[in-house]
Amino acid sequence: RELQELGFDRKMEIPTLIIIDSITQGVLTTSGVSDLKEYGEKAVDHWLGLQKLIRGLEDKYEDEERERQQEKRPEPRIV
Repeated sequence: RELQELGFDRKMEIPTLIIIDSITQGVLTTSGVSDLKEYGEKAVDHWLGLQKLIRGLEDKYEDEERERQQEKRPEPRIV
């Protein structure tokens, strides 16, 4: 409706739909429009799956980094 009032002619559908994790503000996908076309009503389930996968990977790499940092610390020496 706004497009008509402003005199714009809509030639395409939604150009981009970016799905963002509400907790981390990380981008889950920039292919939201394609996901909607492919998954329809199940697109939300797909995005929640992406969220779970990404958070799992983030946790894994944070744990690995924490372990590396602990390995770098010298052992305390009692003199």
